[in-house]
Amino acid sequence: ANDRIVLIGVPPSKPEGGLGYIRAGREIIDGVREVEMFKEKPGQNEAINMLKEGNWVWNTMIMTFRASNMMNLIEKTLPSVADPLRKFELNEAYKYVQEIDVSSGTLSKVPESLAVVVAGDLGWSDLGSFESVYELLQKDAEGNARSGKVRYHGARNNLILSKRLVALVNVNDMIVIDDEDAILVMPKGSGQDLKELVEGMLKEELPEVIEHRVKYEEWGTKTILLTSESYEVSRLKIYPGRSLGPKRHFHRSIYWQILSGTAKVIVDGNESIIARGEGIRIPLGLPHSIINVGKIPLEVIEIATGEYLGSNDVELLRA
Repeated sequence: ANDRIVLIGVPPSKPEGGLGYIRAGREIIDGVREVEMFKEKPGQNEAINMLKEGNWVWNTMIMTFRASNMMNLIEKTLPSVADPLRKFELNEAYKYVQEIDVSSGTLSKVPESLAVVVAGDLGWSDLGSFESVYELLQKDAEGNARSGKVRYHGARNNLILSKRLVALVNVNDMIVIDDEDAILVMPKGSGQDLKELVEGMLKEELPEVIEHRVKYEEWGTKTILLTSESYEVSRLKIYPGRSLGPKRHFHRSIYWQILSGTAKVIVDGNESIIARGEGIRIPLGLPHSIINVGKIPLEVIEIATGEYLGSNDVELLRA
């Protein structure tokens, strides 16, 4: 099994139609078996039959492999993905890599290059649904699993995840998720309906579905606070030693207000040091960058104003 990709499989404790399965074949070495085939989300009835058959295990997608072996398999099965992965610049590579499930795109096509270790009861869960999250979390006396500021009266067996205050009255077996982008309220067991709803919203190109308010970058995070057709207000958090830019825009001007930390700002070649309570304006079209030169995270309010605020209104420049 030295040249194989080895996956961890867990014996299913119950028929679960929404998980991925591996059919384990003959034993290669002690505890390691061949992979005969994959089955992704077979549905409840087929999952029952697979458990009766007895040689199916849950696919945890936990695996061990040599990087060279994985790259060889990707080149064999998905050459269009392999080329950009060969690029040295990881962030650049991600722009060109096709979004595809590695299990269906690569692993399921080359079972002869795989092996599976059938583990014991690890207490593993796919966490592929809100119901599985509910099962994992600790419950209170009323059976509610909650995170955040939650108050309720007569509510039982609910999952509530929120950063804001959420109040529930006389509701049972509900899932309530309050995120920066949207609020979800649905009865347990409605996962398939949720999938169809999300697919519909994607077709509508609703911005809340396409683009998250919180964006994670190598330099830190950007949280969009307020948007309109002519302005966007965001909160930037830049890690010590990291920088944003250099870049420039052709349809917007920028204003940076420092909330905490110390920044070196370069605008059209001119450097300045600004700290908490200070700000600087970057006119439209000028190259600019901001660097956290301090020891603590740099927090900045960014106000962008202009006739067009699309994500493609940016030219990245070399430092």
